[in-house]
Amino acid sequence: GYWEMSSQAQGRILFVDDEPQLLAAIKRNLRRSFNIETAESGAEGLKMIKRGEPFSVVVSDMQMPEMNGSEFLGKVRKISPDTIRIMLTGDAGQKTAVSAINKAEVFKFVNKPCNAKTLESVLHSALQEFDRIQLEHSILEKTVQGSIGMMTEVLALAMPEVFGRSIKIEEAAEEIA
Repeated sequence: GYWEMSSQAQGRILFVDDEPQLLAAIKRNLRRSFNIETAESGAEGLKMIKRGEPFSVVVSDMQMPEMNGSEFLGKVRKISPDTIRIMLTGDAGQKTAVSAINKAEVFKFVNKPCNAKTLESVLHSALQEFDRIQLEHSILEKTVQGSIGMMTEVLALAMPEVFGRSIKIEEAAEEIA
């Protein structure tokens, strides 16, 4: 499950900012290295995420009308918990930081304005973090499946009469996992 999503979402990054010129500049500067999509509001960004298009990373400005970056990234966390969340802000005050960390579990803060090299570095590190999380899910999934298989084999050897029932248990456990 999770591993397929990772390969689909490889490098898909959503930038959300209410300044269209900034979004255009980001797209222009980073399009060679990353698959960048943009949204001009938190509501538009949430629609893109809810459409089922997986994003590895979401970068949001803090100061936006209607929904600030902290609120937006908090909603992203609920909809797509594995997506790495980054705050782009001109206001790196303590209140902003505390809010973003508590509500949205932000991975990194990037001060505005910032150059393309800094942004590239942050995005590469966010993509590595996304891949690490996907790998953890994959290992966990395989460990659970392996454990179920091993328990079934032990049951078959120890209690052959119960083995028929253990197949049903295995199927139920796989569904739960």
